[in-house]
Amino acid sequence: FLITPIMPFILQWERPEYRATAAAFAFSVNSLSLTLGSLIGGWSPRLFSSLFDFEIQSVESYRLALLLGLGVAAIGLIPMYRMVDARLRSGEDEGEFAALPELPPTRQQVRRDIMVFAGATGIFALGVGAIMPFYNVYLNSIGARPSRIGMVFALAGVVAAIVCLLVPVLAKRFGDLNTLFWLRLAPAPFFLLLLLTPNLVVAAIAHIMRTATTSMSWPLDSGVASQVLPPRARASGFSIRSGFWNLGYAISSLIAGAVIVTWGYGPTFVAFAVCSAVSAGLFVQYFRSHPRRQNLR
Repeated sequence: FLITPIMPFILQWERPEYRATAAAFAFSVNSLSLTLGSLIGGWSPRLFSSLFDFEIQSVESYRLALLLGLGVAAIGLIPMYRMVDARLRSGEDEGEFAALPELPPTRQQVRRDIMVFAGATGIFALGVGAIMPFYNVYLNSIGARPSRIGMVFALAGVVAAIVCLLVPVLAKRFGDLNTLFWLRLAPAPFFLLLLLTPNLVVAAIAHIMRTATTSMSWPLDSGVASQVLPPRARASGFSIRSGFWNLGYAISSLIAGAVIVTWGYGPTFVAFAVCSAVSAGLFVQYFRSHPRRQNLR
């Protein structure tokens, strides 16, 4: 309910020249907050057990930890409430769409754009869902202790938060679609390398690369979609994209569990590489030649 409207919200309220930076910053903060939240949530039961003389595994310690999480989430409602009195900008849209002389896209065109946008995301979710739910188990199977596994996941979140800020620079230098394409492909060689050398260092790099590049790619594909979708179709477009992501992730996780039990982790790494390539290729090929993007050049 909160992640899906991020890009439509930025597109509605931010000036066109600052949208890429705002999106990158939003996803950077999201990655960092998830990492910090995981660390705080993991340590808070121990803290409460020390403060109130509870057992670490007691219901009271975990109840207070959950209440702490609710309290932190409630703080986030304050800036949201302060936005209530803001006024919409005059006109339905401005910036790049205001300069376009052509007629609005047809409903058929909009539906096709949304389906490619959501479909490419769903294919990518199939690849991510094949590895992510089981990756901590995989790290443990190649010798990583729980503390090291936690460190790898925390480091991935921190790196993702930092590199997300580089997205506007990379997109300006190499183009948004080119940057998106190579970001989606970047982690694949490391996962394929695990087929030959199931090494902890390679596995850690693969996870960090996947987390970082995925976080970097979200502002890019969202920005491209926002350029071609008319304002009234953006909210539904991003909602459908979110649904495709969740559906693809769930289906892939279910299948991958059975595959891992039978054939090991190798097929899931291949599935991730293939889905990443197909998703990136479909998205870039379709939107590179889109008429509305052509008119923006």
